[in-house]
Amino acid sequence: MIKYRHQITSYAEGMQIFRTGVRKFWFGVLLVFLLVLPGVGVSLGGNYVPYLLNQTGIAILVALGLNLLMGSAGLISMGHAAFLAVGAYTAGILSTTLGFPFWMTITLSGLSTGLIGMVVGLPALRLKGIYLALATLAFQFIAEHVIVHWASLTGGANGLFVPRPALGDFQFDT
Repeated sequence: MIKYRHQITSYAEGMQIFRTGVRKFWFGVLLVFLLVLPGVGVSLGGNYVPYLLNQTGIAILVALGLNLLMGSAGLISMGHAAFLAVGAYTAGILSTTLGFPFWMTITLSGLSTGLIGMVVGLPALRLKGIYLALATLAFQFIAEHVIVHWASLTGGANGLFVPRPALGDFQFDT
């Protein structure tokens, strides 16, 4: 039997995060780069570079979730952005209207998005293919309609002004 270079022969090898020392090294370089980049960005371009990195990180997280759903599970979701909006508006409403602290709003917005996901997901549980895509697309349109037309709560097309998060006395700039 021919043993290939990347063939996994045991469970322990398959569960390793870093299969080689080279991967561990490059992961360390990437981690240092990601930790240093915001500081360099602030010194070079003010708050724009950290803002851009923040937006990029959010987009990467959403893309990873969509990749998990469509790539691994094989399910087509057209309403993925609606769940992002539910979490974002929940955090915004909790912090502006109800005055919750930032870190609590993050936790509660994740829980509320999961709850809405269950409410949408339970009826769509038996749907497959184009029917699941249409159900999630319908949720996308419903969420957009609620966000735009419930202006007293969501700010309508103008959105919400969310205060900058703080950790004790330290207030984040981006």
